[in-house]
Amino acid sequence: MRVLCAASSLGWDAKKKHAEMFHRFSRFILVFQGPEPLAENLVAFSMFRFENEEEYCVLYCYELQVKEEMRGMGIGRCLMNVLECIGSEWRMQKLMLTVLKANKNAVKFYATVGFQIDASSPTNFGYKEDYEILSRVLEEEDFDFDEAPPNTNH
Repeated sequence: MRVLCAASSLGWDAKKKHAEMFHRFSRFILVFQGPEPLAENLVAFSMFRFENEEEYCVLYCYELQVKEEMRGMGIGRCLMNVLECIGSEWRMQKLMLTVLKANKNAVKFYATVGFQIDASSPTNFGYKEDYEILSRVLEEEDFDFDEAPPNTNH
């Protein structure tokens, strides 16, 4: 991922990436292989935040990474399903992310799980960027904005 970012217009800045990843609003889903949740058993993760983009409340997926040898096993699809469930549960209207066009496997993956170029993507404004902003609308019937959000006091 670092190599792709470094070669893109987004660039790579380790300090900025660290700040983004460990921002106080960042949330993680970690996938481990084996009985122990040890760093060496980590096979995939997603980092996301609840954000406001334009007039939408969104769950923004900042990272979705699966170890190369674990790809094609449905882990990425499962993570996306979990993100969709979290977004729906919290009454988010969209699930959004940024993908580098050079990451052909990711572009193909996101298309297969229902993402489309978002209205806010630079492509829609005639810009020739090396990335796209993608989104997937969360099912409207899952929203009831008059209803209180779920209780998280467990």
